[in-house]
Amino acid sequence: MCLKTYLQIPHVVLAPAISTCPLCGNRLHVRKTMSRGVRGKSAVLRVTVKELHRANPDCKLCHVPVKPEGLAFFYLPRMVYGTDVVFFVGEKKLKDWLYRQIREALDVKPALSSLSRLFHLFEQLA
Repeated sequence: MCLKTYLQIPHVVLAPAISTCPLCGNRLHVRKTMSRGVRGKSAVLRVTVKELHRANPDCKLCHVPVKPEGLAFFYLPRMVYGTDVVFFVGEKKLKDWLYRQIREALDVKPALSSLSRLFHLFEQLA
């Protein structure tokens, strides 16, 4: 993928809603920033996740990371496709659609074996 195409992909930044520790009141600092591409039902997104931590060693929650609340809305861990694709595949397969029909209805074109895995994931989540 060339740089021009990469820069045209919509970018979403997810960060926790809180900026101070509820226990000690100190400011939270960025611990880790992760960025990855997620294939949604109609588009590809770049999602950047900011994970925060407490810098105060006296705080009881010092080693507990603070992650964004809306993270599961975009993707599941170790998944290429977003949750909207998982639920779309599950919904259509429950209505007795064939995998080829589901693939044609999506703007992103996953392999048929990927559709099967997405449906099994949908069954586990439901």
